[in-house]
Amino acid sequence: MSIYDAIRVSGTDVSAIASTGIKPQNIQKVKDHVFYNEHLLDRYVDYGIPADRARFDSDLTQANAWFRLESGTHTQADINWLIHETAERWFELKHNSGYSAAHNAAEKRWPENPWGN
Repeated sequence: MSIYDAIRVSGTDVSAIASTGIKPQNIQKVKDHVFYNEHLLDRYVDYGIPADRARFDSDLTQANAWFRLESGTHTQADINWLIHETAERWFELKHNSGYSAAHNAAEKRWPENPWGN
């Protein structure tokens, strides 16, 4: 089982993370966006790699942020990451865009990697 699979099967994480003050339905939207939904992954088209519709690859930094949020040991950077993912999801849906455009739009205000690593 991958680390993302462990997050996908959790039934208590959304309500636990809602203790941050973020509405549970917004936490669920981020969970769906990051861990379940498929996206048009078009980041490397300029390098000759064709766009593909798929889930995001597992990212240990993001998974650890999710676990910190769930356990109540989160940092402001973890909250900023949630906000980034919320903005990315909103842009992707509103503009029917691929990952690159949605990510770049969210990046303008909330950096992708607020942890600095």
